[in-house]
Amino acid sequence: MKVDAVDPLSSRNAMAYGSIAHAVCESVEWIDEWHPDEPTLVARATALAPFFTAEKIQAAVAHVVKQLRAGKIAASLSRPKDSAIAVRERFLPASFMSADRWGISARGRSYLSPLIEGEALPPFRHGLPAYPDLQFPSVPRRLGGFDIR
Repeated sequence: MKVDAVDPLSSRNAMAYGSIAHAVCESVEWIDEWHPDEPTLVARATALAPFFTAEKIQAAVAHVVKQLRAGKIAASLSRPKDSAIAVRERFLPASFMSADRWGISARGRSYLSPLIEGEALPPFRHGLPAYPDLQFPSVPRRLGGFDIR
């Protein structure tokens, strides 16, 4: 797509709509406990897109709220259930612990070693990490000049 083929008005409206959607999303912690404060969301949307009509602002906010409450989006924004793995506390099997309970057993070490072994340290020079100095050659310009309005 050529840069001069972009309609500045459409681009501005799309960016404003994205900003409104972002503002609505920021007001959600958990969708199942969310009660959108419509006047506040409309006020924020109006500040983000003052060139939109009041009807367009209302429609944009309502559309984003509806989309957030639908299907997979709502499921991903819902509070995890008690059975979710991230919420449950998991314990190591007793067989992974040493007899005195202060260390790990041979069985625990054999299970955990592949998960924890090795470090990818950078090379050091004079006590400091020696990161490579990457040099990228310039390439010839392929696009002509353009003006963004």
